[in-house]
Amino acid sequence: MNAEFFENMIREEYRKLPDKHPYSEDQCVDILFYFFGAYRATRHEEHPYIKRVQISRLLGKMPFFNESGTPLSGEFIVPEAYPALIVAYFSTHYPNCNYHINHFFSGRIRELKYLECCY
Repeated sequence: MNAEFFENMIREEYRKLPDKHPYSEDQCVDILFYFFGAYRATRHEEHPYIKRVQISRLLGKMPFFNESGTPLSGEFIVPEAYPALIVAYFSTHYPNCNYHINHFFSGRIRELKYLECCY
């Protein structure tokens, strides 16, 4: 993965978001890079390339627990919780899982990891 190119893509997609994002641009970059670093460290390979549309979708979902990317009972994930969530995610055995970032952001995975390690 070309880190500079990927970072530029994240920043460009962040700037296109329609509403004020609760996280700073730098926090979003840091969270995504933390995930990809953890992927590399645990899977011993680079994470597959993701498209701009996927980056935009992940940025929209990032602050919130639910799949739609909107507040769930008024609660959201504080950006500082993400390193613990990511470590917990890669420490969990998911049968037949590729551990790609789209899986991490699907369903209730982040919510369950939050309850497991941050609540």
